Amino acid sequence: MKKYVTIPALLFFIFSYAQEVRQWTLQEMVAYAAQNNLQVKSAEINNKLLENNIIAAQRQRLPAVNANFDNSVIIGVEGIPITNSNQQITGLTSGYQMYQNSWGVSANMNLFNRSRYQLDENKARIDLEAAEQEVLATINDISLNIVNQYLNILLNRELVQTAEEQLKIAQDQLQRNRVLYDGGAIPLSEVYESESLVAQNKQRVATSNIEVEQSKFNLAQLLQLDDYREFDVILVEMPEEPDAALIDMHSITEYAFHNQPRIKSAELAVESNKVDIDIAKTEYWPKATAFYNLGTNYRAYLNGNFDSDWLFQQWWDNHTHAVGVEINIPIFNKFLTDLNVENAQIRVQAAENQIELQKQALKQDIQAAYFLVNSTYEQYLASREAVRSAQLSFEFAEKSLKAGRITIYDFNQAANNLFSARSQMLQAKYNYLFRLKVLDFYGGKPLTFSDGINS
Repeated sequence: MKKYVTIPALLFFIFSYAQEVRQWTLQEMVAYAAQNNLQVKSAEINNKLLENNIIAAQRQRLPAVNANFDNSVIIGVEGIPITNSNQQITGLTSGYQMYQNSWGVSANMNLFNRSRYQLDENKARIDLEAAEQEVLATINDISLNIVNQYLNILLNRELVQTAEEQLKIAQDQLQRNRVLYDGGAIPLSEVYESESLVAQNKQRVATSNIEVEQSKFNLAQLLQLDDYREFDVILVEMPEEPDAALIDMHSITEYAFHNQPRIKSAELAVESNKVDIDIAKTEYWPKATAFYNLGTNYRAYLNGNFDSDWLFQQWWDNHTHAVGVEINIPIFNKFLTDLNVENAQIRVQAAENQIELQKQALKQDIQAAYFLVNSTYEQYLASREAVRSAQLSFEFAEKSLKAGRITIYDFNQAANNLFSARSQMLQAKYNYLFRLKVLDFYGGKPLTFSDGINS
């Protein structure tokens, strides 16, 4: 019986923990974030409200139709004449009750308002376009973060490889020292020193693997995935020794001024505020509205002289029509229209200044990116030379140890220096690649690398 319980339980355990890992390319991650990020979705939902503003402006041109209906009982006072259905006075009363109701239908349509509705529609379209540019700016920010985290994964995986290489060297040295100790060539302390180096490198491998998982977790969180354990990335071949990039900062700046979403959004804000000036000026002009009214009423006294005319007969007899045109001419409104026009002009000036602020901030960002590209490349070159020196020093230390001219402690120090130099070089290389990608992004190049290979 125990056999039949254990096997299904084991299969359930394996099935529960077998995660289907999906590997993502950088392009897939950027596209996924553009469609599924909650910030982007929130902005797109708000844009639907702006789309409805366009529809509302268009529908303002349609006629408006309303219906009304009321019922009431009127209590009369002394001296009020009482009439019958033929409008003949039958006497006076000191008090009476009269029931009445009325209903009507009215319609009106704008004939002239100095193109106010068209201006409202134009402004709504401009505001929607500006909001769409803000969505693109949000996507760009998220995309750059994705590239940064993606490069962190590649960096940490290279650090794992470096740590594993150092571990292999330390293990080989430990094995060699054990043989030498068994032969009585070296003291036991050197074996212990080799074991210490192996332990240090094992810790480095473990720490580097944790950093890989941490960077994967950070990227999965940025993509807002449900389970980071089902997430991995497809590696791309990065250059071992990247060359210095030829950069025309002036061309990049000019391109960014004409294409960056936040600059376009600021320019559209100016257009929107200019339309506000025209909208405010429509209050100087007359407005013409056509109208049509249809109405009727019914009355009957509820005292002793109540005349029971038929309801529908009175409605028909009392119905009226009214057709006309109403013209509203502004004469004096406390100079509020002048003030509204002036405020709209001030908002245009503020929006134009905002363009310059956005351009200044963008130019500073590009200059900072340009500086970081050059400085990080210089750091990379320096760290690459440091690796070469550390490699030569390590090789010399390895030969010297075999010849018995240095201690195992000196050898371990050379090995640690080599690992540190390699780590710093890798960090400098990936910093340079990311800063270069930021500068490429400002210049209109896509956020991609070379073709991927499975990890």
